[in-house]
Amino acid sequence: SVIMWDGVVAIMDCFAVRQFADKIALEGPPPGGGSIAAVAGLMSVSLLEALLRLSDKEEYYRRKSQLEDLRIALAALAERDGQALKELLEWDGGEAGREVVEQAAQVPLDTARLCLEVLEISKQVWPPMPAPAGGDLAGAAVQAHAGLEGALLGTVMNLPLLEEGNT
Repeated sequence: SVIMWDGVVAIMDCFAVRQFADKIALEGPPPGGGSIAAVAGLMSVSLLEALLRLSDKEEYYRRKSQLEDLRIALAALAERDGQALKELLEWDGGEAGREVVEQAAQVPLDTARLCLEVLEISKQVWPPMPAPAGGDLAGAAVQAHAGLEGALLGTVMNLPLLEEGNT
């Protein structure tokens, strides 16, 4: 598909997006909810970075390294969560699985922390954001919030597994 931005034409690779969606819907698992939460955070920080780059160069360059680090970390967490889910599903319940369960709980916590950081940045850059970009910034904030909530819920759902490992 073709996207117009301020007179510039960009081609969006929808095939990769569809492949990812098909992997979730048809090939599962993984990725699961934790990966989806990390991807929500990743899309949020990516949109935030684009908005700053296009509308507030000074703020963009001030935050460029931080935003890039968040993108890299959230992408890695999406992959790590998929691996953690795969290992959790293969776990036979034995002692050796304690580390697997801890990883399945830790990755979403890391995702939640980074999504919260993206949400905080969104709040900080909100007032100076030009009106046309305000809706996009709100969308980025909503995605960061969705990633945060999804990651925390995933962690809560894994807590009983941690408790079982202590008995």
